[in-house]
Amino acid sequence: MPIISGAPGRTVAALASALLVSTIWSTAAWACRGGAEYPEVAAKLATASLPSDKKAELARQLEEGRAMHDKAHQQNDTNLMRKSLKILDKVKGAL
Repeated sequence: MPIISGAPGRTVAALASALLVSTIWSTAAWACRGGAEYPEVAAKLATASLPSDKKAELARQLEEGRAMHDKAHQQNDTNLMRKSLKILDKVKGAL
């Protein structure tokens, strides 16, 4: 027999579920690798010895990806997040 049954039990279960979902979502946002890697790659790019036009193009792509990454977090858009991380990986690969 459950310790808490009836309407109060359902209320507690609903609150616990909401708390769990909220915790998982916020943990995923904090654990996102883009949050740490975008600044790291920007720093590497700033000190990279590349032709100025190549460096400028990579910086443009990196900024586009970072803006996309921020928007993906705001909108909770996993497809946009994937696109932003592909851009990040592309720029990292070019360094």
